[in-house]
Order: sequence, then structure tokens, then C-alpha cells
Amino acid sequence: MSFLNVALLGGVAALLAPLLIHLLNRSRFQVIDWGAMHLLESALQQNARRTEWKEWLLLLIRCLIPVVLAVCLARPVLTSFKVANADGSRGIVLIIDDSLSMSKAARQSSVFESAVSTCREIVTHYRQTETSLWTACASVDVLSGSSSSTAQLQSALDGLQVSSGSMDPKTCLADGIRAAAELRNPSRHIVLVSDFLARDWNDLTPGELASLQTQLSSGEFPIHLTFLDASQIDDRTRSAPNLTVRFVDEFQERVQPSEQNMFSVEVVNFAARDQRDLELVFSVNGQQLSRQSVDVPAGGSEQVIFACEFTTAGWHSVQCQVEDPTGLVGDNTAYRMVQVGNPVEVLLVTGQASPGFDPQSSFVQLALAPFGDEEQNENRFRVRTIRSKELRPKDLSSVPDVVILSGAGQLNQSVSESIAELVEAGTGLVVLPDEDLDTAWMNRAWFDARRLLPMAYGSVIRPEQPLPLLQAPIQYPYLDVFDDGQAGDLSRWRFRSWRELTPGAEQEQQTGDSPKRDSPRVLLQFADGSPCLANGAYGDGVVHQLAISGSSRSSNLPSQASFVPFVQQLTRSASGSSGNGNLLVGQPLDFQLASPEGIGAADEELKPTAIELVPFRKDEADIPASSTTSKHQVPVAELRAQFDGLYQAGLWSARPAVESDATVAPAWSVTPPMLAVNPALEESDLQPLSGTQLQSVADALGASVVSSASEFISQLQVQRDGREIWRWLLVALLVLLFAEILLGRNLHPVNVP
Repeated sequence: MSFLNVALLGGVAALLAPLLIHLLNRSRFQVIDWGAMHLLESALQQNARRTEWKEWLLLLIRCLIPVVLAVCLARPVLTSFKVANADGSRGIVLIIDDSLSMSKAARQSSVFESAVSTCREIVTHYRQTETSLWTACASVDVLSGSSSSTAQLQSALDGLQVSSGSMDPKTCLADGIRAAAELRNPSRHIVLVSDFLARDWNDLTPGELASLQTQLSSGEFPIHLTFLDASQIDDRTRSAPNLTVRFVDEFQERVQPSEQNMFSVEVVNFAARDQRDLELVFSVNGQQLSRQSVDVPAGGSEQVIFACEFTTAGWHSVQCQVEDPTGLVGDNTAYRMVQVGNPVEVLLVTGQASPGFDPQSSFVQLALAPFGDEEQNENRFRVRTIRSKELRPKDLSSVPDVVILSGAGQLNQSVSESIAELVEAGTGLVVLPDEDLDTAWMNRAWFDARRLLPMAYGSVIRPEQPLPLLQAPIQYPYLDVFDDGQAGDLSRWRFRSWRELTPGAEQEQQTGDSPKRDSPRVLLQFADGSPCLANGAYGDGVVHQLAISGSSRSSNLPSQASFVPFVQQLTRSASGSSGNGNLLVGQPLDFQLASPEGIGAADEELKPTAIELVPFRKDEADIPASSTTSKHQVPVAELRAQFDGLYQAGLWSARPAVESDATVAPAWSVTPPMLAVNPALEESDLQPLSGTQLQSVADALGASVVSSASEFISQLQVQRDGREIWRWLLVALLVLLFAEILLGRNLHPVNVP
């Protein structure tokens, strides 16, 4: 313990006053014996003993009163609360939750605006303090490091905007810990400003909490974590009702012109009361098409069907909006992009010896064209099947969008060269081998000589037990619909045999005349780590190479619900038609560029250097090329552009840019040219953690919980100076005074005549 006003401890000497008064009062009395004293002797002795201990207690209280008063005035501080190395300087990592839920209204502003204002108070109070600023949704280091400039920090805070994404507590805290570990000051603090939604934090397991707590405390200098609960700004925000709308059919294929299309829309009610007569507005390409009313029960959902048809090929935007003035506004509209075009032309080449049912190619054909002659217009793919021994160059004169080799046998040289030329010109190629594959011919014709195939085929692998796929997030955009089970569960696949895929030696230096090739990418792996699916570019075409066949002899694929969408998505991506125009906020994007007619891809002056993403408008001519508002640029490498993801919901247009100043290159095409980005459904559930739940999470992490900037500042003051206890001593002084009055009256009652 220490004292802020040590000189005032001299007041403790005032305890001598009641002692002197006591001694002087004792000397004033004279004892006189009288005759009948012996009759009262026993009673007086008993009363004297009772009175004596009360007098001593009264004397002790009277001595303690000036002592406690002096100590109280000296302002004692408990140094056990003081943090080691917590001197006047410190380093702070501010993490602001910029997820969609933070945009809900609170008093005169949103919770996000109030959270930013709270951070401004902290930055202003701790001037010249080493500070790092992060946003939680995408874990973005706003300052690309730390700064001690108050002006720079204030400017960065002014530029923050709420996104349409969700917060991952584990990721943002891990990033905050790494940022705090890089601070120069040994007194390190992380402040997470969030509304602490229950569905975000309930997903954290005890093991993950323990791991984060270890990271906070195990460094050279411990990191102090503080939760600043932004949901406490306004009690009304803790139970704000909210509605959201979304398209149910997330996995939707390319549609054909002039056919009736049905769109299923779901309205979800997160409120505790029923919502009646809600208006849903359905629009196509920005034009309102129809309206419907719907009733949604409390905590439930309701689906509505809208019908429309598209008369022209190309990309079309579809929107559905629910009129909901409460809760969030950013989740009241659902967006969809629809690609309209003729069926994909597929040439299916089989190794079938004679007409009839083929255990491999027949399953592939059924997956692509499940409808018969009477309903063939419902098929999204137009399949033409031919046996490999009957295939001739003239059969390729009607150029298909995709060539599928399903257990195909050896092709003659002219046919092999024709297929390679088609792929170089833009036709897709999908290869499914079987156990009878002539690997020597396949590797010699399409790998050793041309490198048309991403990898070389090897021997047949037969594991002791059927193997599943390696469970990992799929990074290829056309197959990421399988990550969340929208199109089926790939974890149920079991493989009894497959063809080995092996990468070749480093490719030779490409010349200007050779077809464009890139390094092969492994998209799927078996549980033992060996490749199951690889792909690569060859010229303007895409090649998908599988280690598996489509038959039921080597795997259980044909019996799985995911087989049909898997074959369709693989074929669609090889054809260059993209079904990836619909994304959730934060999902990665993969764009592909196509060169204009008559211009080679190697022409560096005309080749785009970036892909520009801008909010979509019906008339794109209204968007100035030099505008930087809500614009993103993705660098291009080998006519491909990979983007981590968009964090703003809405419709976006993608177009190639030649220079860094976003000069548009209209002659080039980008796939997909338009995007519909929607927030995750879970972000619309605004229920926060209760105070008890939040404190429980904080205790598991060794963190503290505050609800304002002033409370956080007071907390750091305690950590620096210790905790003052004069208020507690003042209460003790009042108790002593009250006890002195009661005990004094009991010993010396006042007689009223």
C-alpha cells in the first residue's frame, strides 16, 4: 500500500486526544466507603465488569476515528492492483467491430458510429500513445502498423465504414494479439469494441478460449484484453426486432431464354412477435416486376415464389426487397445474378466398345442431361455422345463448348491435335480415366509433348480400405458450393481405386508462339494427400483432369446426391460459363480474362493489368472511370485475378482496366462480369450475449468488461497507479461515528427530568 498525501498521515497523532481525556476523567473521581456498601458489593462488581469492557471498546472507537480520518485524507492506494510495467506509457490495439449488425440504430446514430466515437475519446485522452487500429470483420490493419499521431488516428477513424460481413472472434483476437506483440511498449492493451452477438461468440469452444488466453499471457510481456460492450449504448438495441430476406435456391444453374423461371424467396423474422402484411417487391434488372404480401410468425420464416422469364441472353440481376424499417437496413434486400444462354454444348467421348449402357459414360450423360426427349428443353447441357474409336476430325467441326473424355481409349493423332487446338481456342476439356486407360499414349500425346494435361497419369492405386476425400475448404470458385453443403456432401464419397496423378518436371520457358499454360492447381485430394482433381489453363481453354472415373466400380459417386451437381459444375466451369456470380460477403472471387478477337494475349500494351469492381448501375456509362468511390481493383496475373472478397452487399460490375488509374479496356471480357453479394443470414440475428454470458467469456480469457471510454480510462488508471480505497475508509469512518454515538449513550444515558 502507498499514500498519495503522506503528510496528512500526521493526523494519526489525534488519537492521543481521547486517551488524555480518558485519563483525566479517571483522576477526577474520589472513592468514599460507607456503611451499607457491603450489601451492594456483589451487584456493583458485576455491573463494573460489564461497564469496563464497554468503556474500553468506546475508547478504542474514539481513538480509531481520528486515525481512520487521517488515513482517508492521505488517500491510500492498494498497489496489488497495479500491473507490472504499467508506468505512464502504454501501447493500445483498438479493434472495432465493423460487421453488419453494428449498423443498427442507437439513439441519434448507429451503434457503429457510437463505437467509433468511443474510440475517438480513447485516442484523444491518450495522446502520443502507440496505437494500432484494426477492423474485426475482415481483420484489416487500417494503419498498416502502429502510430502515435493523434491526427492520423482521428483521420483513420473518420474513414471507417460499417461493412456487410460477419465477425470471427477467434480470427480478430488472434490478429490483435499479433499486433500487440509487435508494439514497442511493454504495457500492451487490446480493446475490442463490439456488440458481442451471441451467435458469434457461442461458436468458440473451451479449447479455443484456452488457446487465446495462453497467447495473451505467455509472451514476454502479458497483453491485457478489454471488452467494450457497444450494445450497452442503448438498451433498446439489445432486443431490436429485425427481418431479412434471401433467395433459397443458392445453387442455381444457367437458365435458357424465354422459359419460365421460379425464384423461391424466404423471409426470416428474428423478432419476438408476428409480422403481418409484409410487402415483398420483386425486381428484374432494376424494374419492379411484382409485389406480394406475407405474414411471418415470431422467430420463424415464410417462403414466397416469384416467376419470371428472360427474353435475351446474358447476365441479368434479380432483387427482392422486404419493407422493414426496424433493426438493420442492410439485410432488407436479396440479390441474385442469373446467366441466360443456350444449353452448353458437350461432346462426350467414351471408350465403350459397342452401343448400349456404359457403366462410366452413362452416369456422366445422365448427370448432364437427366431429362428425356419430351422434356429435353429442361436440360442445361446438350450432350452428343460418340465412341473414341469412331471419333474423326469432322465430328469436331461443330465446335463444342466442352469435350469430356470419359474412359476414352486411344485417339488417332489427327483427332488428338484437333482437340488440343480446340482447347487452345477456348473449348474446355474434362478427362475421367478408367483402369484400362492407355497411360503411355495419353502422357505422350497430351503431357510430354504439349503439356495439355496439368499432370501425368500413373498406375492404378487400390487402398486397403476405401478412402474419402481430404476435408478442406475448396478454393476453386465453381466448386465452393460444396463447402457448406448447398449442392451435396463430398465427405460421403468413398474411393476403391483411382489413377495416380503426378506433376512433371519444371515446364520449359514459354515462347510467344506457345499456348498459354499455368502451373497446375490441385482442387481436391484424397485422404492420403494424393491429387484427386487438378486443373490448369491451356491457351484460352480450361482443362480439368481427374484421377477417378464416373463408374460405380471404383467409387460410390453415382449413388451420391452430390454427383450430379459436381459433374455439372465441373462441366460448366470448363465451358467458361460461370455460375459464380452469386456470393456471400467475404467469399473469395476468381476472375478470368478473355482476349479480344484478333489480338494476342501477349500484347502487353493492350493486356489489362487489373480488374475493376464498381457498384453496378443500369447505365454503366454513368460511372466515371476515374471515380474511386466504393471501388476495388484486383491485379491480373496470367489473365486471372484472385480477390479475397467483397465486404459490401449489393450488385457489382467487373470490368478490365489497363492502367492503375482505372482506364477501362472494353475490348477484353471478364468472367463473371457481374456479381451479386449478399450478407450471411446469421448476421441478421441481433441477439447479444447477456451480461452473465459476456462476463463468462471475459473470465475465460482473463479480460475485463467495460461499457464506455471513461470506464476504460479509469481501468487503465487503476492498472497504472493502483486502486484508491479512501472511499471505503470514509464509509468505515461513518460506521465508527455511528457506533460511538450508540455506545456513548448506552454508557452515559441522559436523564430527562
